[in-house]
Amino acid sequence: MEVIILKSILSHGILSVNIDCCKFYREGIGLQKIIVCLIERQKADAKQQSEDGKRAAWLALERWSGQNEKELQKKGVSLQKEPSGKPAFCGIKAYVSVSHTKGIAAAAVSDEPIGIDIEPELRENLRVAKRMFAPSEQRWLQERQKQGKQAGFAVVWTLREAYAKWTGKGLAKMPQVCFAINEEQVLCSDENCCAQTKKLTGKEKYRFSLVQSGKKQHETAIFWEKENF
Repeated sequence: MEVIILKSILSHGILSVNIDCCKFYREGIGLQKIIVCLIERQKADAKQQSEDGKRAAWLALERWSGQNEKELQKKGVSLQKEPSGKPAFCGIKAYVSVSHTKGIAAAAVSDEPIGIDIEPELRENLRVAKRMFAPSEQRWLQERQKQGKQAGFAVVWTLREAYAKWTGKGLAKMPQVCFAINEEQVLCSDENCCAQTKKLTGKEKYRFSLVQSGKKQHETAIFWEKENF
């Protein structure tokens, strides 16, 4: 598994950097650290996708904490589900969010609430967009269509899904929110959050988005494991 992306995420902006993430965290610069692990598998049924999501969560926690899974479990750490179905680590002060779609699973771990979502980059569903997206987000999609660009449904959808997970309330109960998107830079109408989105290319093209607190600067390290079966 290799680090494929490392960015300094500022509130309402993205600044690229090139540093050793582990060294950076050891030195305690004071940023919120976010570890994302991705597991790409060509063939996986729903059960395997769920297992890959759990594995990605543990891998992310290992890199976030500097301890392996066995060491963490000996200390009483476990991965559980809340009554809402949201994953949670017990026995350690770390937040986790998990997402999976056909061909890939993703998990993010941080010291503050975090939300992650991943979808195929070319996914489109205009009915859902009309029903669930904010008017400004729908206009952004329409403008992209006029310009002959990809509709961008997955961009908005993953941002909204990640936001719902960050709030812990789900899509049905989350506060009203809208995202302003300029390429891969994102502004959120909720000033308490900071959002980022990224296109990833593996065996397929994926879109993944993260939402976290906007009150701190952030460093995000992304690890990608690819299974050839």
